[in-house]
Amino acid sequence: LRSAAADGTLLSPARPATKLDAFLAADAFASDGAPTGEVWFADTAVSSRRFGVLLAARVSAATAVSQAQFGYAPGASVVAVEANSTHRFTRLGAGGLSLPPNGELDFRLWNLAPVERNGWALLGEVAHKWVGVSPARVTAVDASSSGGMEVAVRGAAGERVTMSFAPPCAGPCAAGGQPEATVSVACELPASGRALVRAPEGASPCAAL
Repeated sequence: LRSAAADGTLLSPARPATKLDAFLAADAFASDGAPTGEVWFADTAVSSRRFGVLLAARVSAATAVSQAQFGYAPGASVVAVEANSTHRFTRLGAGGLSLPPNGELDFRLWNLAPVERNGWALLGEVAHKWVGVSPARVTAVDASSSGGMEVAVRGAAGERVTMSFAPPCAGPCAAGGQPEATVSVACELPASGRALVRAPEGASPCAAL
């Protein structure tokens, strides 16, 4: 199931989704020509980092949502990955996240994550779950000054958990540019149901806790 762990625990964000203010205003003042739609955002805070999930459906016209509308500080480095192409991520530029027009059945679901000082970003379980980073799964996040990330996860014993990451730029890449490849690390949880997932993969990408 894309919404739950192996033991049935719901993998939801920490807070309920709310409709973005810009789209609430567009509903109230439709005559001003602003794009309308069901654009909702929910966030989760883990280890002082803010992760988010954005649902966009029935968007009337192409538009963009700035990082500020997601609660990130001005100029913050943020990456996003869409549920239909979880092997590629996008670095948000000054224009924010671009939303194409769509209907109900071709909705878009994005997971957003902050970029660490060492260039890495945790996208979470986006390859298999709707919510990449849920507090029911991810209990702690740490970024090494020498490069890479460590993520403490929990779940059922024997459950296979795959964490995806956005790696640092390895060449000419820039915010708002072409999508880049994600890095994924799979981990089978030990009897304790807790493990530390590391990226990039080294000698021990999955360590029991």
